[in-house]
Amino acid sequence: MLDTIIVVAIVAIAAFFVGRRILRSFTAKQPGCGCGGCGQSGSCSGIKDSPGKHDCCGSR
Repeated sequence: MLDTIIVVAIVAIAAFFVGRRILRSFTAKQPGCGCGGCGQSGSCSGIKDSPGKHDCCGSR
């Protein structure tokens, strides 16, 4: 019985964090470009969200 409660609690906590991350991605104020290495030797400096805007990592 106790092991079931522990498993349910772990799954609920994981679902909470996944749900929070998904919600934040939908309510983001700035669209992301998907570059994971911003600040690492210009790994996403060539990617633009739209013409005339900064690159996805912010202004450089």
